[in-house]
Amino acid sequence: MAIESTPTRALPPSLVDANAVDLTALRKQLRVLATLEASTAPMVSCYVSVEHGVVRREVITRRARAIRATLPAGQRGELDATMARGHAQLEQRSERTRGMAVFARGGEAPYLQALEFRVPLSELLVFDHGPVIYPLVELKDTFHRFVVLISTEASARILEVSLGAVTREIWTTAPVLPDDVRRQWSQDHYQNHRQDRMDRFLKEKLDLLDRLMSAKGHTHLVVAGTPRLTARILERLPDRLRAKLVDLVATSAASDHGDVVQVALQRFIEHEQQESFDAADTLCREVRRGEMAELGTLPSIEALRRGQADLLVMTGSYAPGRGWICTSCETVTNGPEQLADTCPCGGALTGVDLREHLVQLAERTGCGFERVSVHDQLAELGGVGCLLRYARPTVACTTPLTTPTPPDDDPAE
Repeated sequence: MAIESTPTRALPPSLVDANAVDLTALRKQLRVLATLEASTAPMVSCYVSVEHGVVRREVITRRARAIRATLPAGQRGELDATMARGHAQLEQRSERTRGMAVFARGGEAPYLQALEFRVPLSELLVFDHGPVIYPLVELKDTFHRFVVLISTEASARILEVSLGAVTREIWTTAPVLPDDVRRQWSQDHYQNHRQDRMDRFLKEKLDLLDRLMSAKGHTHLVVAGTPRLTARILERLPDRLRAKLVDLVATSAASDHGDVVQVALQRFIEHEQQESFDAADTLCREVRRGEMAELGTLPSIEALRRGQADLLVMTGSYAPGRGWICTSCETVTNGPEQLADTCPCGGALTGVDLREHLVQLAERTGCGFERVSVHDQLAELGGVGCLLRYARPTVACTTPLTTPTPPDDDPAE
């Protein structure tokens, strides 16, 4: 949305990208994918990057050729047909798209979903029983959502940046004193009025910023402007907004606002990486204290199944490989080989990607997620763990997952 308090000033073009997937939409899609009913037909999960309007297909083409060579002759046609549906979605992308994720399957319960993003994605192609959502969960953690205040003496532009795209915009402009009035005033009178007017305008835009961030539940703020102006803003910033401040970006009055957003995005990513590192530090500290953390793949899975996990933390190098899951009781084992055909409960065992299973459980149960690029201590402890909502029980979980109702993503939606 755009709000102009005075229409007399010429404003730069809107930066809002109405077609981009925002954080709220991504969260909803992740829940759909994480809870998608199983089908006998395999699913294609395809991630691509778009550079200068061209889809990078090299990795995907090689992967498709390799996957096809491993399939029985009867399944190759199914892969070809599913890939064709996915390629058709890639060709329908927006001009501003920089990354796409496509999920497609045929069979009795066909499914097709394409998601477009304004940030690039690493190329990946998987042909498996269910969707692969880890790259989307990682994207959500890295880019999620913040607010940028771009301020000049004459105007304030408040932008919501969600997954790298501007999804909301509010303008407010300072009132202009008519030239005939200015000529009638003395220099001192005009300067005093100008200072009073700027003080009132500064208060107005900070009040507007405060209302927006409170109403939408925003937790991160970047302020951009000239050093003199950002210093004034910082001096008058309420404590509740100061606590959400990520960084200050120095700009000139003539700076391109699109470029300012890109600088703010980079500062936000750096801040997010520090938050992830701090979360890993907290996890290791709670492990030393005793009861409010779990370490390792299987303990983390059990904590998630119980709805006990509050935050899942993993390193960028965490790669547990595949394990086995019971289709009945959902018990998971992580042995490199299948030791039996059935679970002790009598259910059938099937292969599962353990990292993917962890993030899907996190999405199904509303658990938070932090991926830390490098954290030596957590890596030495297995690369993954959970901060808990309450102390771990003394008995193992033996019941299937019950999914709690996740909190509302956006209180104003």
